Amino acid sequence: MRWSTDDQGSGTTLDVQRDRCTHFVASQGWIFRDDFLFIDDGQSGGSLDRPAMNRLREHVRTREVDCVVVYKIDRLSRNLVDAVSLVLREWRGRCHLKSATEPLDTMTDLGRAIFGILATFADFERSMIRERTSSGKERRIRDGAQLHGKPAYGYRLDADRRGRWLEQPEEAAILRRMFALVAEGWSLNRVVRQLNAEGVPTRFGREWNTGTVAHTLRNRIYIGETIYGRTSLVKPDALDAEIQPGGPVPRRRRPKLEKVVNAAPKYQGPTHAVAPLIDRELFERAQDFLTRHRLARGKTGSRAFGSPYLLVGISRCPCGSPLVHTGRGEHGHYVCARTRSAHCKLSGYVPVREANAMIEAAFLNLFGVTEEREARLSPALATIQEERTALQAARDAIEQELRRHAAEDERILRAARAGEIPFGQLGDLRVSLRTDHERAQARLAVLDEQLAAQRLRARAIQDTLDGLAAVQQWQALPVWHKRQLLRSVLSDRIVMARVGSEVSVEIPWAVG
Repeated sequence: MRWSTDDQGSGTTLDVQRDRCTHFVASQGWIFRDDFLFIDDGQSGGSLDRPAMNRLREHVRTREVDCVVVYKIDRLSRNLVDAVSLVLREWRGRCHLKSATEPLDTMTDLGRAIFGILATFADFERSMIRERTSSGKERRIRDGAQLHGKPAYGYRLDADRRGRWLEQPEEAAILRRMFALVAEGWSLNRVVRQLNAEGVPTRFGREWNTGTVAHTLRNRIYIGETIYGRTSLVKPDALDAEIQPGGPVPRRRRPKLEKVVNAAPKYQGPTHAVAPLIDRELFERAQDFLTRHRLARGKTGSRAFGSPYLLVGISRCPCGSPLVHTGRGEHGHYVCARTRSAHCKLSGYVPVREANAMIEAAFLNLFGVTEEREARLSPALATIQEERTALQAARDAIEQELRRHAAEDERILRAARAGEIPFGQLGDLRVSLRTDHERAQARLAVLDEQLAAQRLRARAIQDTLDGLAAVQQWQALPVWHKRQLLRSVLSDRIVMARVGSEVSVEIPWAVG
């Protein structure tokens, strides 16, 4: 017998189930033992890992039980794979199953056939319950009525309204300060050192690190947007072990749920279940900083990001490997990173002072004069804006397609419940629709990446235009600032090599 929260109001209480089963046992003339009454109170039928069920399986294994009587088959399990494996594999040859309310006897071929049919409907009912629960939750999240998961840093649960978060004043003040510092240009390391020096702990009482700060700053809940369904838990279909009748019976483990990353979240958009803590403009400025920081480190590596040598991180050998610095300061050389392992001799030793002078002269010649810079960069900005408009139109079309998929899925489910679609076709229809939905989500993810890249490219060009005073004071700028300005107008790394006494340079300007 089993009783879960899903059974409330159905009339199948534990007392009803117990009385019906004991009367059935008595009507068959069988001997009933009170210590062989197995009750799982408050347990779900979706799993066989239940206290009373585990004791029953142990008694069957030791052949202390000849027949198992259940009130209904769904009291045993609502999962088709579990029910079939339990009765037709693990219990086969040891005991048989009877239902007190259904014509079920697994000792006969007809009884086993009826058992399979009933188990199928029990599994279908459980799938429908799970689908309705999941759909209802997703609908409430889409409508902005609730959130999911634990509150983010700066929030706490609202005790009066389910699924809503309230501002936590102390944490919210620290959060706003973090965004302001990063928007001002503070590095993540500097923010971490400042917070830890002041003794500001994380929510869990630990010290801050760059990963925690970056993860916090990227959370869009702070501008009133939520993301739902980024990952899914999938239960493997394969059984953990084959159970041979008559042989040793290993205890069957409950299959673990595997986390898979979806091609795109089920929903990403605004919510009314939380008040924004950060202004959108400030949030976007922080995102631009984080993205530039990530791209810079991804292209140049952490050492090159802070290198005191101008062309480290933005130059490469003709073989494709990056150039590194060797020697003493400006009297040293740029060489291929593979030179030390004797794998490449193409770049030779390019003098640092001569190479820097060549690149700086070329850059200032193209972008050091206001009129020249605007003549070269303004058309590039216009082109990027046209491309972004086209990408946004394609993205809007895909979002409309995703909304049609959601509406079609709802229509199929309603038709199945009304009997207009056979249950045998329901799975194929939904699998086909889900495949189209995932493909559309994948295309949407690609467009989002392209839009983000275009936005960053436009910001880099605009930053170069806005940096007119900085370019005019080129000699007074720090090396990292010069490198950033150079990178903003390059489409790839500069190719340098020394041929005899001459230095060969190829500069792939992004514009001009």
